[in-house]
Parts: sequence; C-alpha cells; structure tokens
Amino acid sequence: MREICACGCGRPLDGGARGLSATCHQRLRLRLQRGSSDELLDFPRRCRPADDVLDDWAAMRADGATREEAAERLGMALESFERVLYRHADDPRAVWGVRRRERASCVS
Repeated sequence: MREICACGCGRPLDGGARGLSATCHQRLRLRLQRGSSDELLDFPRRCRPADDVLDDWAAMRADGATREEAAERLGMALESFERVLYRHADDPRAVWGVRRRERASCVS
C-alpha cells in the first residue's frame, strides 16, 4: 500500500516533508512565507531538527544525563541520537558525554 499526502488530496508521497506530497508542501510553504496562511503548521515535522536535539542534550547533560537517558527522553533510538552528535561534532553542544551508567555489581 502506498502512502498518500496527509492533506487529503490523494497525491502519493514523493519527497515532500511533514507527510505531504512535494507539491502540497511547496504550496503551503509559499503561503506561510507570504503570510496568507499558516496551514503548514498544522502538519507536524516527522523528524526533530538537529539544533533542537543539541539544545536539549546540552541541558540534559548539564543535569547529569547519559546519552542513553537523553535518547530515551527525546524519543529517539540511541544510534540516531549518537548520529546527530557525530554529524555535528564541530558544534560545542555536541559533547559525547557518558553513554550509560555502570550498574553496581553484587560481589561478596
């Protein structure tokens, strides 16, 4: 089953963003830029911008969160979260930090 545009026009998804076809996304983006309609904002982004991830990570890391905890709080797979850090390594917010906390062992 093929995916169709979220606006209900029936067009197939062909590379547009926010679940919209490219044609509908461009039309709504132009309306938003002109100020004639903010309908594009009714369709949420399917992915989180890297800048938002890095801002959230900087705040969580300052509170002592690990990468594993941060990824879980952000609703991302750990690998996806680490990919953002890797791709933006030149950004001062993209500090790797601790991956996970070591579990206490029960040695007697």
